[in-house]
Amino acid sequence: MKHIIYPILALILILGLTSNLNASKNINVNSIKITQIVNGFYDWYLSSIKAKNNYGFQPRFIESKNGMTTLDYSLYIENLKIHGFSKDIIYGFR
Repeated sequence: MKHIIYPILALILILGLTSNLNASKNINVNSIKITQIVNGFYDWYLSSIKAKNNYGFQPRFIESKNGMTTLDYSLYIENLKIHGFSKDIIYGFR
C-alpha cells in the first residue's frame, strides 16, 4: 500500500509546483503589461499638461444637431481607448 501512496503523493507535489510556477510567470507578464499601460497614460496626461495642450483631456463646446450648446468628449474618450481603458470604465458599468 505504501508503494502506491508515495508515488501518487510525489506526482501531486510535482504537478502542484509546476502549476504554481506557470501562474507566477503569468502574474509577472500581467503586472508588466499593467505597468506599461499606467505609465503610458500618465506620460500622455502629464506631457499634455506641461505643453498646455488641454484639448486631449478636456471637453469642447460644440453645437448639437438641435442648435443647443453641448460638450464633446470624443477626443478624450479616444485618448482613453488608446491608453488601454476598457469600455466599462469609460462609459460606466451598466
